Amino acid sequence: MGKAWEARRSVPALFAVCFIIAVYVNVPTSRDGVPMISAFPFAVIGGVMFLDRALSQEAIGAVLLALGVFACSLLATDFWTYLDVRALAFGQYIYSTLIGLTLYWTVQSFSAKEVTRFSEIAIIIMLCGAVLEITTPLSSAIDSVMNPLFGLDKYAEIIQNRDVAIGFGLRRPKFFSSETSYFAMALCFLICTYAYLSPQKGATIRAGVFAVLGLLVARSPILIFALVFIGLGQFLGGGATGRRTNVDRMALGLVIAVPMLLGSYFLLTELFEARLAQVTSGADYSSTYRTYGSWYAALAVLSEYPLFGVGIGSINAAFRPLTQTYLSLGIPAFSVMYEWRFQIQNLPAALIIYLGSLGTIFYLNYLYFYTRAIVGHIGWQGWTLFLILSATASAFYSPRYITYYFLIVGITKIANLKRTVTEAVHTPQGLVNSRSKSQPISVKHNIY
Repeated sequence: MGKAWEARRSVPALFAVCFIIAVYVNVPTSRDGVPMISAFPFAVIGGVMFLDRALSQEAIGAVLLALGVFACSLLATDFWTYLDVRALAFGQYIYSTLIGLTLYWTVQSFSAKEVTRFSEIAIIIMLCGAVLEITTPLSSAIDSVMNPLFGLDKYAEIIQNRDVAIGFGLRRPKFFSSETSYFAMALCFLICTYAYLSPQKGATIRAGVFAVLGLLVARSPILIFALVFIGLGQFLGGGATGRRTNVDRMALGLVIAVPMLLGSYFLLTELFEARLAQVTSGADYSSTYRTYGSWYAALAVLSEYPLFGVGIGSINAAFRPLTQTYLSLGIPAFSVMYEWRFQIQNLPAALIIYLGSLGTIFYLNYLYFYTRAIVGHIGWQGWTLFLILSATASAFYSPRYITYYFLIVGITKIANLKRTVTEAVHTPQGLVNSRSKSQPISVKHNIY
């Protein structure tokens, strides 16, 4: 009986690992084709496995949000001109939602301990693989496999230019993704998940070490968010509150944060010296895109389409204000002409461009109440993870954004359940009603 149960239990575990890899690799059919086709087989399998949840609160709410965004887009400029591309974008939104929900339900089938164990293993594999990639001929092998899949031949010069701008003279790892930011984002969320859910003592220290190593290997500012998340965990905590608890937590946070901040300062000075020089001189167009450039571009589009933006899938309608803004900021023309369509790198700017002021208000309000309906309490950890996602990704109707959103919802729900059980055990009423030591309280997360 025990062996049969373990064999049955290993099926969703294997499915989860394969699915997450397929989502991370994110292979499209072409540069402008169907996104994340690599996850399609697992999304279909997951759709069958979770067919009984097709009318659940999570599924209906997610589809209604997609319909609301599509309705806002139909109210945008040039209805007939962009009707077909908006319909295709709506289809992408539904496809993305299917992947996101499947991933959410898969994650929900595991306990906090299982999720943290997987996160730790994945972090180690990614770090080791990235080191091998940038120090061995593995980089050429990865490029020869991934470049045709992602259509990066013309894009290679731009990526190399960005890599050269960051110290040590080594390339930055892509590790089976299209660019370093994808690798760094996945690593950042794994580290945050590990720090958030791990019940082990010393998990904060290990998470901090992982974050520093990730910063060294990837040399991407995205990993700084992981350090911030870990630091906030020491100051804000997640359990019982009280004056003594807060004082102890702040003291421990200072003991950990001060040397970490000092080390990070010297580390960042060395790693990003060339990049910082380019930023201050205005020559680093990657940083320009990702920071103030996106905001200026969004405001330029908002001035022309204030109410409902240009609509999802209708980025061509924003060609003139976007390109004029980027060129005015000193970004080279060859980069603007190649990247103007997909270099909006934060959620607020993307919402303003695609949905305008009224559509943005609808989207953010709906998303807030939808999330609250699913997970209940949204702690500072959930808010912080959402802010990290919003600062590093923008295409809110694409698989990449939606899968990360549902991962945040999934681990937040797991954390809430974990906290509820812990509080029930440690309160006087919980102790009275709890089982005997021979029958400890357990919560089954397996839904298969």
